[in-house]
Amino acid sequence: MSNTISSAAVRHILKLAKQRDELITELAKVTKSIEAAVGGEETVAPKSKRGRKAKAEKVAKPAPVAKGKAKGGRLKRGAATELILNGLKAAGAAGISVKELAPKIGLKASTMRVWLGTTGKKIKEVEKIGWGRYRFAAAAEVAPEQKAKPEKKVKKSGKK
Repeated sequence: MSNTISSAAVRHILKLAKQRDELITELAKVTKSIEAAVGGEETVAPKSKRGRKAKAEKVAKPAPVAKGKAKGGRLKRGAATELILNGLKAAGAAGISVKELAPKIGLKASTMRVWLGTTGKKIKEVEKIGWGRYRFAAAAEVAPEQKAKPEKKVKKSGKK
């Protein structure tokens, strides 16, 4: 009998030895879990694949607080009004569109549209000059014919 081993047999033996080592470590973990269960110690429950995954804890940097923002990322009361009016004043007489102004002042376009459609239409100086375009017209810029409204005529009835 010869003591020579082929290279294929050596590779196979190494593969089996590696599997043996992995099984021994796995057996040690199982034995430890059994001993802990018998001894009354609490064990870590195995990970379940059912249900939703837990949120990963993130260590986030504190977000920079923009001017007029309160805790929680919401604007303080009246801050949106101030931001929008200042943006419209800066745009001048040509006006500006909602899409152009929103990123400049840090608001969403949808927030601005709602504000302009509700609060903005109550402010006399805010004028809609086209589709999605607004401007700030100072009271001095308003034409005199727009200021003076004609009086309504009262009809007199023929009954006495």
